[in-house]
Amino acid sequence: MAVWCVLKLSGNYQGVYHFKVEAQTSLKGRAFKSTSEGSLAVQGTASGFYALRHKFWNRSNVLKFKISPTYFKPLEGREDAFYLLTSVLKDKVSDYLSGMVSIEWLPQDTLIFIFPKISSKKVPVVLSKKFSFAQQYMAMGRTVILPDSIEIHGREELLKGVDSVVTEEVIKNGLKSDVQGGVNLVEIPGITFQTNEVIYQQKVGRYFEKSMTVPLHAENVPAEERMFLVPSDVTVTYRQDYSDKKEYTAADILLVVDYNQAQSSSSSKGKVVIKDAPVAIYNISIEPQFVDRVILTKENNGN
Repeated sequence: MAVWCVLKLSGNYQGVYHFKVEAQTSLKGRAFKSTSEGSLAVQGTASGFYALRHKFWNRSNVLKFKISPTYFKPLEGREDAFYLLTSVLKDKVSDYLSGMVSIEWLPQDTLIFIFPKISSKKVPVVLSKKFSFAQQYMAMGRTVILPDSIEIHGREELLKGVDSVVTEEVIKNGLKSDVQGGVNLVEIPGITFQTNEVIYQQKVGRYFEKSMTVPLHAENVPAEERMFLVPSDVTVTYRQDYSDKKEYTAADILLVVDYNQAQSSSSSKGKVVIKDAPVAIYNISIEPQFVDRVILTKENNGN
């Protein structure tokens, strides 16, 4: 009995096979992808094995093609509907089903697709990452994303709620050298992306750590007042690329405290802010980060 079934299934049989067609195209101002409303009928010859699989495993019964927008014609009386002559598909279907179905003809003459109108806008790409580094190694500069922003397309009401697109998470541990790779973007239902993948690049280098004392400068002090900072200098600790042998001094770093911070009393805390620093130093920390501000008028100060 089993042998008889195998022999029957291995034989070739004529039949009509039905497929949904997923079309990718570039109709201006419309969705890039649509699945046919009805199925495409294909008359041809296939093995019994294929006929059985086609009948019971529907996931394989979708044909995906890139089709020139010139072949889609508006369907009169139906908004967003377009028809496609199946004669355009015959060679594509034949190639797609090569080795599975020997095509004789396509009984129907048209398929109908719905391509809704869409809007577009450009949004930044956010890399979801977890990078850890080997001892005395660190990221040298920011992570580069290529492209760092993309066009997204969809219905206007959907686009309003999207301010960025996020990648799948990239996890790299124990890094000691530069790293780069491709990563997919996380899909957003109802929205298509200009590209589904971006490239990330991260420079990695060995570092050494240094500290120095740097004086503070008062900023935005009115002409009739003076602002004293206590302490008047702070300790700056930073990391420097191991291959960079340049000796930096306190004159290379500008630290300020803004007069306009929290003017609720004549003596209050002010935050130390980095106004300028060499691009070749990283992970700058300041101690203390807040200092006392004593504000006096020049008259009270005797000047």
